[in-house]
Amino acid sequence: MRKREAYLRVCCFLILKLVCGPFAVGGEVVAIATASCPVHASFENEHYVIRHAYVKDPFSFLRWLKPVLSDANGAVSFLNGQPYSVTAVSKGVDALDKLTFLGDSNDQALAVLVTIVSVENCDARQLDVVYQIYSTRVSPILTTTLESRSREKETPQEQAGATRPAFFRFKPIAGYDRSDRLFGGSRLEAQVPQSTHTPFNSLIAEGWGSTSGHSASVALAGSRDPVKSWFQHAEWRLNYAHSESPTDLQSLKRGRVAAQFSAASRPTGSAGWTLRFGGLAEGGNLQSGFSPADLATNTVASAGYGAIKLYAGTTSRTRHQVFSASYGLELGSTGGGRQVDWRKHVGDVAHELWYPVGNHRLIEVESRFTAGAIQVPGSIPLAARFFGGNQEQEFIPGDTWQIRAAPLIRSIPANRFYRTAQGAGAESFASYNWTGAYTVWRKPIAPDEILKNAQFLRQLNSSLTSAISTVTVTYLAKDPNFTKAASHIQEARDSITRFQDAVKAAEVAHPGQFTQDFKQCRSALARASQRAKSAAEAKAVDAFGDIAALLNSDPTGDENRLQKVEVACITGLNGQLNDSTIATEGATLSSIGATMQHDFDQIDEKLAVAQAQQEMGYVKNTLETLLNDVNFFSISPLAVFDVAHIGPANALLGGTRYGTGAGLRFALVSTASFTLGYAWNVHSHPGEGRGALFFAVGFRDLFQ
Repeated sequence: MRKREAYLRVCCFLILKLVCGPFAVGGEVVAIATASCPVHASFENEHYVIRHAYVKDPFSFLRWLKPVLSDANGAVSFLNGQPYSVTAVSKGVDALDKLTFLGDSNDQALAVLVTIVSVENCDARQLDVVYQIYSTRVSPILTTTLESRSREKETPQEQAGATRPAFFRFKPIAGYDRSDRLFGGSRLEAQVPQSTHTPFNSLIAEGWGSTSGHSASVALAGSRDPVKSWFQHAEWRLNYAHSESPTDLQSLKRGRVAAQFSAASRPTGSAGWTLRFGGLAEGGNLQSGFSPADLATNTVASAGYGAIKLYAGTTSRTRHQVFSASYGLELGSTGGGRQVDWRKHVGDVAHELWYPVGNHRLIEVESRFTAGAIQVPGSIPLAARFFGGNQEQEFIPGDTWQIRAAPLIRSIPANRFYRTAQGAGAESFASYNWTGAYTVWRKPIAPDEILKNAQFLRQLNSSLTSAISTVTVTYLAKDPNFTKAASHIQEARDSITRFQDAVKAAEVAHPGQFTQDFKQCRSALARASQRAKSAAEAKAVDAFGDIAALLNSDPTGDENRLQKVEVACITGLNGQLNDSTIATEGATLSSIGATMQHDFDQIDEKLAVAQAQQEMGYVKNTLETLLNDVNFFSISPLAVFDVAHIGPANALLGGTRYGTGAGLRFALVSTASFTLGYAWNVHSHPGEGRGALFFAVGFRDLFQ
């Protein structure tokens, strides 16, 4: 039996833009037994020497992190060749705490740093000390969305906040389906710092092509996370896009210019319910090569158009589930007229459930129901109708909010499920998609032995509990009643100064008398003065503790400085002196204190605690996901079932189709992810084929 000792230190930081600086809550060193060094060995007493001390990070493959890790290794290199001791190892943790692993952030986010120190490779009275760093920046809004779960599986380093804004981001794009065939392309994003106060902070160019189709777009995008607004995240974009999407007969061509905006509220409730809404205005051309004989009477093959899209919905996320419901309305016009020629309605409901079965082995179930309908009082371009198949189509292309806008059925190639009783292009649809997967092989980000250690989990929970207390103060300090109380702090400070002058004058007038009483009064005034000075010079969050200490708001009774001034100076000293000046200054200070106390007592402490608990709940969920669910590499077999209906339908055209199949998902976090499968078209109609292959590959940002 062999083991190694490990130590944990947890630090939580709250970063609120324009509100406060970082707060740190640290944990004590905790020993964790794993497998590597002799059992029951006392490395310090047995005079082991540290052979090598170094730092590991689960996201060390990110290019930007390499200089940070180099600095971190330099920070602990002083341990090389030194005698092993817990004190020396703790100094290494202290040195790492001074480094910035996540960088500065302007956004409203919670940053968490977990440092685990392990002792390994014990041989010939020498050992290695390994510091493992788990760092994550948690956005309370963006981590509660349905889309966050997809990013978590595809790019966990992004969902964990382990990325930094870079001037350039580059991702290859590749995939295959029967309609588009083998295609390839890339996405390039150039960013500018948000501190420049420009409306747009990124330029995004994306495109792919194949022998049968293409898609290209360029966009200017911006986003903000306002602190004082009722909505907590906003995005906007100016976009030009052009695409050609093949069907089995002709291609659909789209060219458009669009301006769009979306926003999300702060999550509320234990499930983190977030409200989202947005709008888009676009114009361009929709073209196709279909002949008039293929079309419904109110449909044109090609036309210029203008459209307005409005959309709203809600999303939430708990520990093992995520839910989203969205509705979109499109009002369109052909030929540049102001009349509404068509109205399109889309509803999209999605639910994902994942549950661990064993360590880092997940059962995942994804289900989604989407429906749509089009009303055509005028005429509609064919490409604006519904075309289904095994390729997802979004109501707002390129938006981070993914609302599905066409029937998805993986057993029919892209854009080939469209023939109806009235002609090409569906007027209504409904589809349900189910995917189940199970992880059969994986390499976890967090070592197994850490997750099995009860002491580690207790310390982690203890640190999160301490962090809740710290975060609570930030919400207490934002209460308008605290602002009112704090507005009197300079008055209190000036009053204390005058009080001190009055006591000094009285002491001169009574030499050698009431020595102990004068001493107690001076001490009480000095401590109250120091608290008032600190409160006056500090920011709101830092001032909260000082003002609470001045007033009768300290549950331990150790502070309450103004009350102690009253006891020592007014009741005690002046009860014997009966000095009119001291009495006047005492009454003034008591009046100011009473006003501040009244305002302070109106602060909604229960609300602040609830807000802090909710905020830190996102941190806890993210940490639990990072430690218990996320893998570096994984292979998951998956099963799929789809049912989709398009209309209007008759015995031969339109109607309902079924698809069932299986596949394999291979995730390689440091490089790419692959999904490969085949779905059979149950009871296929003539010309549809017996099924379809679905394949996708996603590459990570090569500039990270």
